Amino acid sequence: MGKRRNKVARQKPDDCGIGPFPPEKELLTAPQTARVLKITTRGLSNWTRGKRPKLPSVKIGKSRRYIVADVLRLIEQFRVGKAT
Repeated sequence: MGKRRNKVARQKPDDCGIGPFPPEKELLTAPQTARVLKITTRGLSNWTRGKRPKLPSVKIGKSRRYIVADVLRLIEQFRVGKAT
């Protein structure tokens, strides 16, 4: 005879119940942020600790997260010329 399995409603792992965040408010991990900026995680750590340039972060437990809007703002600060 086949086994019966309890069907329990499972939530998606990213579903926290407060609705989706806008893309610019999403959080990135340190390795993700370093990849976007094409720098090392050590360089990112220096920027987070206040050495030039300054990149704000959110501390959650022992790890840091970076808001996409802050990363995009930093990229704009580095922009040299304007696209035509």
